[in-house]
Amino acid sequence: MDDLDRLLDEAQLVDRYAKNTTEDLLNKKYSAQSPNADQTIDDILNEKFETYTKFSGEKHLRKNPDKKQTFRCSITHLGGVQIPLGWSTLNNIKRACDQLKCTSCDNVIIVFENSGWRSGVDYFFLRTNYPNRINLGIKLKNLKGSRAYCCQCTSIGVTELVPLDQLPQLHWICGKHAQ
Repeated sequence: MDDLDRLLDEAQLVDRYAKNTTEDLLNKKYSAQSPNADQTIDDILNEKFETYTKFSGEKHLRKNPDKKQTFRCSITHLGGVQIPLGWSTLNNIKRACDQLKCTSCDNVIIVFENSGWRSGVDYFFLRTNYPNRINLGIKLKNLKGSRAYCCQCTSIGVTELVPLDQLPQLHWICGKHAQ
């Protein structure tokens, strides 16, 4: 019972305080003509400016010079081991992309050199064993000059340079190369 009485007393105090402050605000007359109004406005503006410059200094407005630029392949390719890995540019430098990502399962693509996939590699196998390279290796066979690619939902083996847009079953993109 004492707790209830104390709670009611607190509620009455809060109610009285709220009424008093509201009445004080309504009864006060603020004048823009007072000599302190200009000074008050200047103080408020300076305070806001100091807060702004303190938290958003000039160094945040400029690009970070330490941050490396990233680029996507102009045409994303897959390729066998005779094709170098890297960033494929418009200047006829064709490379097999080594930064592939799958947009279906949202995972990076794993690449196996001089390997091809055995029959029986399905979605369930990839889903269960990705990204463990040792477990995935169970379904690989040695295939000189070939690369075996996989994510958590799709796999493919390639020996020649192939643009990704010619492989509609793959939902892979270049995940950007740091320069």
